[in-house]
Parts: sequence; C-alpha cells; structure tokens
Amino acid sequence: MSKNKLSKFADMDGYPHVFVAFARTKSGRVGHTGPFVRILLPQPGPAAYEDRPAAVPGTVEAWKFDVGGQDKAYHKVVLNKKTGSRSPSASASPRPDDPVDLSKHRLGPTFAGEWYNYTVDVAGAGDYRATLRYASAVRSANAVWLLCDGRLVGEFAIPAGDYYDSNPTRTVTADVKLPAGRHVLTVFCKSQMSFAGIDFGNVP
Repeated sequence: MSKNKLSKFADMDGYPHVFVAFARTKSGRVGHTGPFVRILLPQPGPAAYEDRPAAVPGTVEAWKFDVGGQDKAYHKVVLNKKTGSRSPSASASPRPDDPVDLSKHRLGPTFAGEWYNYTVDVAGAGDYRATLRYASAVRSANAVWLLCDGRLVGEFAIPAGDYYDSNPTRTVTADVKLPAGRHVLTVFCKSQMSFAGIDFGNVP
C-alpha cells in the first residue's frame, strides 16, 4: 500500500464529522470504507466527573458528564454569558460552573447538535442493552446517537412527542456493542429533549 497522505488535518472543533477512508495499491487500484461518524476531541481529552467513571453494566447519570468544559466534555449550542446557563434555575444546578441546564434529575432541554461525554469502565466486551430515560416535546420522530471513543455504536429512535416533562419518564432502548475497559461514551442530541440517564444491562 502507498504511504498515507493528508491534504489537510481535520479541525478538532467538537462537531461530529462523517469520514470515508481511501487506500491505493501500488498498481493503482483504489478501495474505500463506507461512511463513518467521528467526533474529534482535543487532547488531552475529558476526565470522569469526580474521577469516578461510571460502571457498565450500570447507570450513567446524565448530570455526571465529564469535566473539561466546552468542546471537550460537552458541546452547548447556546451559552448564557451572564449566568453560564440558559436555565433560570441555574443557581440550583449541582454543577453551577458549567453552562449546562440541569438538576440531579435531568439534563436539558438540549438542542440539536449538543453532546455530552461520559467516561465509563466496561466490565467486559460484548453486546449491551442501553435504556435512555428521556422527555421530548418534538412533534416529529428524532434520534439520539451513542458514540464510544468518537465512533457511532448505537442510535435511540425517539418517537414524536406531545408533551415536555422536566422529570424524564419515557424510555427507549438500543442494543450496542462495547469494548472492555475504560472508554468515553458520547450522547449526541439530534433534537430538543431532556434525559435523566442511560441504564446499561446485558442483552436478554
């Protein structure tokens, strides 16, 4: 195979990007992968909240996203310069230094393009059933992506909603394949929603 060449290095801007990898043999034949999604994070990356990665199987609580700030631990679409939050109840936030709308019961509302990182310790490689606890008032179906180390591993298909509850009570599941060890999971929101957390269990 010929030596890899990059015409331009990708910007570490915290947004999801779709890539296709190409390779060429010495004889000139070209092959390529299918499209795949990555979120490129600056290095060093985020760190677990209170230096305590969530255990998988187990529960990843929404408000315990990683530390590191904007475009490293999370990406907010709108930041309030005065209070650091869009929420009028920012003073009640368990993490007032982060410009994120949250309580210990939910994170959100979020908007399309926002994402949050969670450092986890996965007990063993394999398939897991992930259950997202959420609320959404979007009147058309939407989705939430789940990424592991920047790679798309699953999608929560959220049906159209007709109400918005500050304490998320609805659930949706997705089966995902995770490698063993310490990894960073990213919850990528494709529409407005709130979520309380993700429960990981074994696939029945």
